[in-house]
Amino acid sequence: MQLDELAQKFLEENHACIMVTVRADGTAHVARVNCGLVDGKLWSSGTKNRVRTKHLRTNPHATLCIFARDRRWIGIEATVTIHEGPDAPHKALTLQRAQGREPEDVAAFLEDMAAQERIIYEFELERVYGSFEEAAPDFILAADDRAAAGRQLMPKDLRSFIAEVAEKRPDQIKTISEGVDPRFGVTAVAAKLEKQGQFPALYFKSVGDTELPAIVGLTATYDRLALALGTDVQHMVPHYAEKQAHPIPPQVVQDAPVKEVIWTGPDADLTRLPIPTHNALDGGPYLTGAMLVARDPGTGVMNVGLYRHQVLGPDRLGVWFITSHHGGYIQQAYEELNQPMPVAIAIGHHPAAVMGAISRIPGMGGEYDEAGGLLGEPLELVQCETSDLMVPARAEIIIEGVIEPGARAEEGPFAEWPGMYTEHGPKPVITVKAITMRRDAIFYDVFAGHREHQVLGSLPRMGSIFRRVKQVVPGVKAVNVPAHVRMHCYISFTKKNETEVKKAAMQALLTEPENLNMIVLVDDDIDVFNEQEVMWAVGTRFNADKDLHVIPEWAGPGGLIPTQYDYFPDGTKTPRMMGAMILDATKPLPPAQFPPRAQVPDEALAAVDLERMLKPFTGLRAPTAAR
Repeated sequence: MQLDELAQKFLEENHACIMVTVRADGTAHVARVNCGLVDGKLWSSGTKNRVRTKHLRTNPHATLCIFARDRRWIGIEATVTIHEGPDAPHKALTLQRAQGREPEDVAAFLEDMAAQERIIYEFELERVYGSFEEAAPDFILAADDRAAAGRQLMPKDLRSFIAEVAEKRPDQIKTISEGVDPRFGVTAVAAKLEKQGQFPALYFKSVGDTELPAIVGLTATYDRLALALGTDVQHMVPHYAEKQAHPIPPQVVQDAPVKEVIWTGPDADLTRLPIPTHNALDGGPYLTGAMLVARDPGTGVMNVGLYRHQVLGPDRLGVWFITSHHGGYIQQAYEELNQPMPVAIAIGHHPAAVMGAISRIPGMGGEYDEAGGLLGEPLELVQCETSDLMVPARAEIIIEGVIEPGARAEEGPFAEWPGMYTEHGPKPVITVKAITMRRDAIFYDVFAGHREHQVLGSLPRMGSIFRRVKQVVPGVKAVNVPAHVRMHCYISFTKKNETEVKKAAMQALLTEPENLNMIVLVDDDIDVFNEQEVMWAVGTRFNADKDLHVIPEWAGPGGLIPTQYDYFPDGTKTPRMMGAMILDATKPLPPAQFPPRAQVPDEALAAVDLERMLKPFTGLRAPTAAR
């Protein structure tokens, strides 16, 4: 049975599809799925461990509800066949192509699908009903998973991700009901847990005299960032690069949750928001997870980036743009034109949208498209109240304002991601014109100068570097920008010729020119996420006489890295350029015979069943009688 023409048309465009399966106890399980048409048949993908897969093995029948944005729908009743095993990755590739998303690297995609144990659901249609002319029937929306279904139907945002963490990682999110002071009260809880090696998301119900809750630490672990991208830690870097290769343009909407409350005039008061002061020497409260939106006055292109914003008063924010960042170029352009620069600051969205603003993208603009690619759906935008800037419609809070030409105020100090204080001084000032928000807005904060600040910045850079390196060195295997030392980058690859070392290193440096100062290249037998292995490779395969390449005055002057300044006895400092170095810790290519590593044969390792063989220790073996 074929889908009717109307259903095909909708499936070929953007859609939300809900699959309803039946549990063993007869109740309904509701989940969102991505579908595609392959040779007139409807396919979807999943994994062996998905709840719906377990249900379908028992009862291979499902109802698919395919919704338009306004909740009009069609329903499909189907028998489901599960395809798994060696052919499943290739079927996943066919589905990916049917959805109009050609993988940038087919071999890597197939490897990723096999590692995730992907399976394919093929739907043999029994009945198609509805024609997108009516709303979904009550029996679907009233299923016992109605809340989950309703959540999944909506586009992704901060709330959907908090709910996903609560459902899939319940031990990784905690609530603090007791009121805390915004000055160090929020971060003191996170810091005490950090000292214990714990990094949960912390939801504060009461912060100071404000009426809004706050969440900090939500993006403090790679596990949760991988969850936000729909993958796991092992595959998050190539997965990020693959999503980055398929940007999805944003979608403009008229009605937006972030417009439920609008403050203007004296009501647009920053002190009404639970903005924390993070570390002891900080100059005041700071917005740390806020995406600043601006438009280039020459090209009209919108740019989005994460910058630090210090609260200087009820309607004033200081902002620091690193000169070489796009926000800095735009601000300078308005200054030269002697025109006010409209800005908007978005607070609180899905981590994939936040990472889209951090990604290293060639050229100016494109962050909203990048966010769509990482989300797997268009980012919804709405126009500001006081300018023509477009902002995320499902953000929690939007602060609108302008930077007047020549407006400056003392900004800082502020603990940046290296965990130290560097730049502060006169910086541009934003005058707040309006604040819009959800009726029950949640304030999203990043714990500055600590692990969350480092981790959230590392993954977008790893994914961006992986993609850029792969364009010139196809054999790249993995990229690590260690969160604890984000000035370094480790790249493993299968070397085909000696020129690839410098090519890979230069791609990494050009992707992140302001902050990287050491690139280490290793062979594909080295795990770049195991620093002991990387240092072992440096110790055994790196010869400083010929394998060290120094690039003087690569970045600066000044910035976030302490070595980008000269320091003097009177306490002053001056910006200076910073060099970078490339360490080639790879083996020479054949015919050179380099010493092999000591390792147990793979077949011997494969034969070991630890679960069967390892038993509790019960004492030494009793001695046997002499023979």
